[in-house]
Amino acid sequence: MGRPKNDRRAPQVAYYTGSAYEASGDSERATESYKRAANQKGTSQWPETRFYQGLSLDKLGQKDAANKIFDELIHAGRNRLSQKIEVDFFAKFGEQQSAEAQEASAHYVLGLGYLGRGQRSEARNEFEKTVALDVSHVWAKAFLADLD
Repeated sequence: MGRPKNDRRAPQVAYYTGSAYEASGDSERATESYKRAANQKGTSQWPETRFYQGLSLDKLGQKDAANKIFDELIHAGRNRLSQKIEVDFFAKFGEQQSAEAQEASAHYVLGLGYLGRGQRSEARNEFEKTVALDVSHVWAKAFLADLD
């Protein structure tokens, strides 16, 4: 049994694999990994997936396609923040996020878009808001540590 076609972490793994190959001087394998990350199908609903696909496209010299993804992330984050957040008290456990978690998620998506665009201070601001709303948001904390 192999890896599922819609594995949301596959682009992230492929991106970091490409980065490792690039650092070791193996540009051919790096390019293969970046292509694998950029072309992963069935995962477009996950912001992290789109972020790593954008980073991979940028590494492949497809700056316009990468920026389109980052702009979509920024747009999605802003849309989430502008929507009225409602919590269904009777929703089944695990199917509904708290208002704070939803807002944290929106700031996180904005942070990913800004980081992809190279707007580090804006990204830091959004990741800080994410952590303030959701102290257990591991990925926002990881990106903040990388920005320091």
